[in-house]
Order: sequence, then structure tokens, then C-alpha cells
Amino acid sequence: MNIYPRALRLEILQAYDAGESAQSLEARYGVSVSNLRNWRKLRESTGDVEPRAHGGGPVPSLDAAGRQVLVDLRVAHPDETHVGLAARLAEVGINISRTTIGRCLHEAGFVRHAVKSSAKAALSSPEKRSNERRYRRSAPPPAPAHRRAYNSDLLDGEWVLLEPLVPAAKTGGRTPIHDRREIVNAIFYVLRTGCQWRMLPHDFPPWETVYDYFRRWRDGGVWEQINQTLREKVRQRAGREKTPSAVIIDSQSVKTTEKGGHVDMTGQSA
Repeated sequence: MNIYPRALRLEILQAYDAGESAQSLEARYGVSVSNLRNWRKLRESTGDVEPRAHGGGPVPSLDAAGRQVLVDLRVAHPDETHVGLAARLAEVGINISRTTIGRCLHEAGFVRHAVKSSAKAALSSPEKRSNERRYRRSAPPPAPAHRRAYNSDLLDGEWVLLEPLVPAAKTGGRTPIHDRREIVNAIFYVLRTGCQWRMLPHDFPPWETVYDYFRRWRDGGVWEQINQTLREKVRQRAGREKTPSAVIIDSQSVKTTEKGGHVDMTGQSA
């Protein structure tokens, strides 16, 4: 509880302005010189000796309407830098700093994630890599049940078979932001449509994240293991052994290299 209410602060400052010394005020009220200076600065800057109602710090520079404009710009331009967003906001009369943009996007639920260096190294030219940002912000992808379904999406029954074969998230560290099923759906979308990784729709996880999972699972032999396991399940369902018990070799004869030279030189030697 503040031991110096607003009325008492005004009374002390009035006596201080009238010429009473700080030592005299300290003896009468127990107020220090630093308190007097702080109250005077607060009165000069705000016109009152009462602290701001929001608890101090900078006054929010964006109202609800301005925040909505910022969110709409981020959704429309997901790869825009904070400098670019600040320039776009300035065009509509909103002047805020990059720090304020980052804070407002965070409060609006936008996720700050690292751009995967492996994805940049594999899909970006050396000239472009040097100018790319290390971080970007994107809105959290909608849940699978709330986004538009694609023809390449896994059905529930398919995911029941595939989920045990997909590497689970590592224990410890941060909780994964993106669902494993959505990662696989995004990979299947690229493989089914043949689009570039960068052209992955925005309602999937970021393309850098999807490509990084695809690359790690490819290099770790995950896709080969999934294919082998599913093939064995299909054979068993058909009443066959998990692996073939016989091998058929193609009996097509292989032509040998014909001997060159004249006819009289191809006869049997003595």
C-alpha cells in the first residue's frame, strides 16, 4: 500500500515548490529527496503525481483497430519482415516500431520459429541465403478438423496404420508446435501435387519445418521402413507370408558381343 496518497503528494510538492527545503520535508513527512524528484518528473510528464493506471511502462501505441490491421497484413504477407510491415502500416497512417510489431504479433498468437538452415541450404541459392532472415512469424496452423481438407490428406483409418511408424517427438525440450499428422499431410501434398516446397499452402505448417522433417526421415531410412512394414501388412492380409519365399529370375538370354573382322578370319584355328 502506498504510504503517500495523491493528496499528500500534492501537499508535499506544493510546500517544496514554495521554497521549503528537502531536509525539512523529510523531517516532517519522512519523504526522501529522490521521491520528491520522481514526483516532480511525473507531474511534469503526465500533469499528475498519480502513476499510470496500466502499471507503468510505455502506453500501448496500437488500439484494437490498429492491431487488427497488423494481423491482416501479417496473414496477407507471411514472409514480410518487420521493417516491411512497418512501412505498410505507415502507408495507412500507423507509425510504430519493429519492437512493437513483434510484441503485438506475439500477443495475437503468432508463432516465432527459426527458419531451418538445412532447408535454406538445399533449396536456396548462396546469393539469396545471405539475405534471408533467421526468424519469421506465422500464425499457428488450424487444427486438421477446422481447415479445408485436401485430396492428399490421410484418412483416419490410414493414420491409425501410419502413426506407429512415424517417429514420435523426442522427450524433453519444448513441446512440438505442429501435429505429426499435419506434417505427413503436408509432405503428401507436395508429393501428390508436385509443387515446390515454398508453394506449400499457408494452412499447413511452415514449408521449412515440413521439408526438414522430410529430409531427416529420408536420410534416416524412415520412408523405406514404412514402405516395408506396409507391404508386409498387405501380404499378410492377403493370406501370404510377410516376405516372399521364392524368387523368379528373368530367363531372357543375354546376347554376347559378336566377333568382328572378315569372314575368312572367323574360321576355326588349326
